[in-house]
Amino acid sequence: MLRAFPDGIRAVLHMKDITDKDFFGEDNTNPAFLLPELRDYYEETSSLGMPILRHPLVYQVPFFYSWKIANQSYLEKQKRITELLVQKDPDRALWLYEKPYRLSILYVWWRAKIVTDAQLKEILPEAWTNAEFPFQCQYRKILAMFRRTGYVTDAPDHHPPESEVYIFRGCLPKHKNGLSWTFNPRKADWFAHRLNKKNTGRVYRAHIPKEGVLGIFLGRNEDEVVVDPKLLYDLEEFGR
Repeated sequence: MLRAFPDGIRAVLHMKDITDKDFFGEDNTNPAFLLPELRDYYEETSSLGMPILRHPLVYQVPFFYSWKIANQSYLEKQKRITELLVQKDPDRALWLYEKPYRLSILYVWWRAKIVTDAQLKEILPEAWTNAEFPFQCQYRKILAMFRRTGYVTDAPDHHPPESEVYIFRGCLPKHKNGLSWTFNPRKADWFAHRLNKKNTGRVYRAHIPKEGVLGIFLGRNEDEVVVDPKLLYDLEEFGR
């Protein structure tokens, strides 16, 4: 197992007379040795066709590494998160969580008043743009946070629109009233067909008044607009 690590790390470990067993633990891929807090997040048979561990604080995909490393990582992260929250530094604490869970954790902390409204306004843009699949956090929770912060952006020099704007969204028809849109119809078309082998995605166009624009994000080259879906109007299929 140690050969999976870079030669430099392996050399240092052997120089210190550290064996594979010392580092990874005996029977290192046996999930029975995982802490109880981690064990419920272990999947012997996953959609990936391999055993995986997906806990909010510890990912091993696949679970070919070590229960010992997973346990140690979990305990160390828990300790550090507690320290940072005591120091009233939720921003740094949040990044100790794995990407898919950060928005959900942020919502929990905000509702529990661990995160203030002012802190939420600072943290939300980066948490949103770094989320690989942001809607793993419930839609209503994300919308609640954006509504509370008001307009946010990852481009400090970019101001909210002064009037209504046209926006586009690529998605399955049942998701057309979503909150993530784009100014760019080509990007919407890309989203309409991404991961959609059956070609059932569509591109939609709508108007949104200026007060409905909750965020603009340019850092991922998606010209993204986050909106309050209740304020969308003239929503129609585009380009067909």
